[in-house]
Amino acid sequence: MSFYVGRNYTVWILLSTGLLAWGTYYLANKTNEEKNQKQANLLEQEEKRREIARQNEADRIRRKAAYQAKLKAEADEKQARLEAKANAEADARQREAEKLAAVAAQKEREAKEQAKREFAWKQFKGTKYAELVVAGKTYKDVTVLSANAHGIVVSYEHGGRKFKYQDLSEEIQKLCLFDQAHSDRIALAESERKQKMRIQYKESLASRSKTSSQQLQALKSQDQPQKPTRSKEEPKTSRGTITCRVTRQYRKYEPSLRKEVHFKDLEVRAVANVPATLYINGKPRGSVQALSRQKFNVTSGPYGKYTIELKDKSGKLLDSEKHNRKSGL
Repeated sequence: MSFYVGRNYTVWILLSTGLLAWGTYYLANKTNEEKNQKQANLLEQEEKRREIARQNEADRIRRKAAYQAKLKAEADEKQARLEAKANAEADARQREAEKLAAVAAQKEREAKEQAKREFAWKQFKGTKYAELVVAGKTYKDVTVLSANAHGIVVSYEHGGRKFKYQDLSEEIQKLCLFDQAHSDRIALAESERKQKMRIQYKESLASRSKTSSQQLQALKSQDQPQKPTRSKEEPKTSRGTITCRVTRQYRKYEPSLRKEVHFKDLEVRAVANVPATLYINGKPRGSVQALSRQKFNVTSGPYGKYTIELKDKSGKLLDSEKHNRKSGL
């Protein structure tokens, strides 16, 4: 019995030892596997980090290359714009120079032609004709006193006269080197010069008149006491008057009547103590300021008929006048 128990104890110890050794081996292997797994994970993570770094570096290089290419394209575009601008300016200067050269050449040609014409006029001066026919009229004992771009001045048996080249014969036109285009250019330039002088003269007169009126107004304001200002209160009663005068009577064709009838031109003067409106044949013609006399020039209807009314802002009739209201109208 004791032998059996001792034997079992020995078996149990052996089994325990074996299990302990197996557990130790298992744990050691598991620890090594975990360690290897961790190292593999670390290596994999490191490889991913390196791959990401390589990709980031490649992206950075691509972005840098794209930015440099963009800068180069902008620089090339700017250079192209500058070259195009320089070429355009050079072309403009070339065209301006050609234009100036053409103008100078034209002026030189015109100067030469003008010198030839003046020489021809000088040679033609003093030419005498026993008879000279101009526009169907005959002049006797004709002597050329002078010639210019517009015509010739002559003396004849009854006095003196100026003739245009257009009225003279082709022979005289050729002797004086008459050119219609040149004559038209001179006439146009002279007309423009006179028009410019008229405008300047009118502006000068207007300026002097304005200055004189301002000076006169200043003197009046200094010499005369100021008038008391009128009250701006509206009057209690609206009043107004109309005076009408016929300035002209005439006849003309009226399409609506299909015949010729007479009309009248009227001069209407209106005054009111309030702002008012003047009506001609029911249509507003103009406004009348308060305490101010206004003048209107109007035309009557067919047969000289008209109706003139003066109304205030509220539509109240202040005065009226018709074609048959007063004698002489």
